[in-house]
Amino acid sequence: MKLLVPTRSAIIGALIGIGIALLAAALGGQARQDLPYVVLLVISVAVSGLILGARAALWGYLAGGAVLLLTALEMNEGQVFGVADLIRFSAFLIGSPIIVFLVYRAETSRALAGEALAASRAVEERLETERMRLEAARREVDDALVAAERERARLEEVA
Repeated sequence: MKLLVPTRSAIIGALIGIGIALLAAALGGQARQDLPYVVLLVISVAVSGLILGARAALWGYLAGGAVLLLTALEMNEGQVFGVADLIRFSAFLIGSPIIVFLVYRAETSRALAGEALAASRAVEERLETERMRLEAARREVDDALVAAERERARLEEVA
């Protein structure tokens, strides 16, 4: 999958994911919650995806998810997560890939629209060239008709 190839935007997305995951963990620790605020990471995945692209969103999701999981396990100290924490983490695990997919689909659609526009312009240029060629051929036929009528008139005078 080409989204896994590291680029500048992917690394920026990963750094954003790590930073937001650490921020979410710090805020979750202050609020005495077992699991960090995953909604911050979901929002950061969405925003980085919209600004930097699907590759940055995917890398942010992967890096942020890893940091989030490690900090959650560290904060929880081996205890079982509560139902609310599992629901929040599941929302992150399910929601963020959906966001990445939607951003990727939008990028693909935009690329296809660009290709269609380029093809349309190429066809338009070919049609314009063909129209000019047909116009020149019509002028040649008109000139030949005028010449033929002049020749017919001259032959009538001679006969």
